[in-house]
Amino acid sequence: MHGHAIPTLSPQQIVDCDTTSYGCNGGWTESAFMYVEQQGGLDTEASYPYAGVNQNCAFKPSSVGAKVSGYKYAAPPCNDTCDHQDEAALRASLTTLGPLSICVDASNWSDYVGGVFSDCSHNYADQDHCVQLVGYNWSKGYWIVRNSWNTDWGLDGYIYLKTGINACGLVDDADYPTIAKFV
Repeated sequence: MHGHAIPTLSPQQIVDCDTTSYGCNGGWTESAFMYVEQQGGLDTEASYPYAGVNQNCAFKPSSVGAKVSGYKYAAPPCNDTCDHQDEAALRASLTTLGPLSICVDASNWSDYVGGVFSDCSHNYADQDHCVQLVGYNWSKGYWIVRNSWNTDWGLDGYIYLKTGINACGLVDDADYPTIAKFV
């Protein structure tokens, strides 16, 4: 943005307003990106703060922080057993583009308190949660994933997923929005 800060955007708007998804019960990043494109943008988090519960839609077009023109996959997607996903492509996308949206099997995440986690399925059919891939430590063998369950969960709201095994299916459905404009 050439010297301007990138605004923090509102995930609560997606929870409350994207009727093709299921609010706090889940949804898909692709439908969320399409919703934002159709609505004309996503409010800033300051104008539409995260509550972590389903609420009535309170989208304010005057508070839009970014407009989306679509989405792209960060690595080739998979919709079967996903035994051979390309983690190198995902790593390259993350390094080049920044944080990515990913959908995963988080069915065993509730008791996570630390360490490198791998007790989950990489099968596309087991995906039940979408989160944000924000980094990796390749030498120590883990991806860094930001969860939405608050900072009192995991490692201050993050989980480390094992590299090299498509842990929790993190490569199966990894994408990012194409930003038309930051407002």
